[in-house]
Amino acid sequence: EELRLAFELLGFLDGDGFLSEPVEKLARKLGVSYEKLERVRRKLVRLEPLGVGCVSAREFLELQIEELYPHLKSELKGALDELERGKRVRPELMEKLRRLRPKPLSGTGGAFKVVRVDAVIEEDGEELVVYLYEEFLELDVNEEYLELYRRSKGKLKGYLKEAFERYETLRRALELRTRNLRRILEKVVSVQEAFLKGKGTLKSLTAKEVARELGLHESTVSRIVNAKFVKTPVGTYPLKFFFVRESAGGLSQDELMRLIRELIENEDRARPLSDGEIARRLKAMGYEVARRTVAKYRELMGIPSSRERRLRG
Repeated sequence: EELRLAFELLGFLDGDGFLSEPVEKLARKLGVSYEKLERVRRKLVRLEPLGVGCVSAREFLELQIEELYPHLKSELKGALDELERGKRVRPELMEKLRRLRPKPLSGTGGAFKVVRVDAVIEEDGEELVVYLYEEFLELDVNEEYLELYRRSKGKLKGYLKEAFERYETLRRALELRTRNLRRILEKVVSVQEAFLKGKGTLKSLTAKEVARELGLHESTVSRIVNAKFVKTPVGTYPLKFFFVRESAGGLSQDELMRLIRELIENEDRARPLSDGEIARRLKAMGYEVARRTVAKYRELMGIPSSRERRLRG
């Protein structure tokens, strides 16, 4: 029943992910009590994407604070009150508030990409801990085939022997990949710790540097990193998101992505900005950034192209 009501609520979202009508009115439409529907809604807003089903921007901001900064919950909610009254907020709190998204579906044209997460980075006290899903999987041989191999002769035994050798090669390759993925993630955590704890921006880190430090080939690092997604205390990102060159156009990657996201969020949905138009607007702001750089960072943030945003709008 709760699942059915949750799907019903999704039918009343606006383009930004907020509920388009008050919960009391929706409860009457759906023929359930306000208390029951509100209980379902409060579960819904904590699912991914976080905040879908919120009734206001303030609720969404507070929800992000609870998820990202539980240890600063009261201070940051108080800072929101101060901002609403037009008062100044301490710089360290203001920096964290700027990291919050204004809308549950902001920067996506209303469409979210669903991905399979390969690893999780969690805070355990002051320490960041890495969990790999591959480490919880066990690749083993079917005992029936082992018994068949022991009893078989001739061609059948030769065929099974080749199969077991292929299995052993695969098992060792997977173990090596998992071990290298963990080493790469632990390096990412050590370099990007401030960002992962919501206390700073991304630092310079390249595949070449990581490869040199871990004794791997650069192409091996690039291949392992490619198409991997990581859930972190500050959101879910492609693993390659954390590999950052010094700067582009005098901006850090974090600052550049924030500007690109803001331009897209404020665009005319009937005429979304192309990567070239975004690059020209950045140039007008004093930042020399190439179109291909805009495209790269837009894709890193999971934002569709202008053509896709127009079709989905």
